[in-house]
Amino acid sequence: MIRRALLILLAGASLHCPAANTDYGLGEDGGTDPTLRCATGSWWTHGDDGDNLMHPGRACIHCHSSWHRGPAFSVAGTVFHAFDEGDDCNGFPGDQSPEPNRAAIEVTDANNHTFLIWANRVGNFYTTFPLRNPLHNIRVHFPDGTVQEMFDPAPNGDCNSCHTRTGTNTATGMAPGRIAPPPM
Repeated sequence: MIRRALLILLAGASLHCPAANTDYGLGEDGGTDPTLRCATGSWWTHGDDGDNLMHPGRACIHCHSSWHRGPAFSVAGTVFHAFDEGDDCNGFPGDQSPEPNRAAIEVTDANNHTFLIWANRVGNFYTTFPLRNPLHNIRVHFPDGTVQEMFDPAPNGDCNSCHTRTGTNTATGMAPGRIAPPPM
């Protein structure tokens, strides 16, 4: 049975998270590096004011828990157009598309409960529903019918902490880069 995880708005929350090796200015490149990939061509530029569109690609749960501000997410991340897009680049689809044109993230928790979480217009997805780690059977369903599946269990729900621009090796497997549609 698929339960729809309720999306929450970060209305009025003010967040600041100076994580290691990060600059929360105008994006990973400050908006000046022409070689940094961003398929949408648009970046988060509103600082750390709480918003459900904030900081695509950054480790949401790490920041929220480090500073004890904002919602306590159990799963959070960003869907991008490609595996190597920069932090703060607005992700998939990157426009005002209605929900049917957005990605849906399916996760099954350690209690074998399956949940469906919809990404918002910049690709961010999140839920505060108390899911139990590790997560498995993780699939991203794209509007065109393609599915990107994660074969290894996720050690936690902070998806962007492993799915970075360059990818990450974890104890449970390799995150090859951003969460993105399969290459054509």
